[in-house]
Amino acid sequence: MTPDVRHNASYRHWQSAYGITFAATTPFYFGEMETGFTLHRYSAVRRDTPSFNAFFTFAGWGAGYTAPRAFSWYAGLRMGIYHMIFDEEVGDEEEKEFSFALVSRIDLHLSQTVRLFVEGHVMRTYTLPRLDTAGLTGGIGLRLRNPKWLRAMLK
Repeated sequence: MTPDVRHNASYRHWQSAYGITFAATTPFYFGEMETGFTLHRYSAVRRDTPSFNAFFTFAGWGAGYTAPRAFSWYAGLRMGIYHMIFDEEVGDEEEKEFSFALVSRIDLHLSQTVRLFVEGHVMRTYTLPRLDTAGLTGGIGLRLRNPKWLRAMLK
C-alpha cells in the first residue's frame, strides 16, 4: 500500500488515493539493484481538472545494513518515467516525465524468506511546474533464491 503523505501546490487540484508498489531487487556490487513500478489514482477536486492514473516505472540502486537477525535498513535512489494518463483531455490524454526518488526502508525479518517493511520516499517529477511528493509504503517482502542455472549464468 502506498499513500502520498505530502505534496506541493501542484496537487491542489487532485486528491490522491492509495496506490500499490511492486519491486524486485537483487544484489549488485556494493548494494542492491532494483526495478519496479508504482500505481496511483488522482481524483479531480475541481470540475475543470481531469482525474488521472499515474504509473512510476523505475530502476534503482541502494545499499543497506543488516542488524543481527531481526532488522535491516536500506537507502537508495530510483529513477524512471512518471506516466500520467488523464481521463478527459481528448488529444492530450498522456504525459510522460522523468522522475527520481530517494527511498529509505526498514525491514523486520520474520523468517529467512518473509519480511515486513515500511518505506518512505521523496520524489521529484520534472513537469512544469515540478511535482514534489513524499509517501509511505508498507507491505510484505519475500526473499527468493534464484535457480542454480540462473546464478551460474549471472556469474
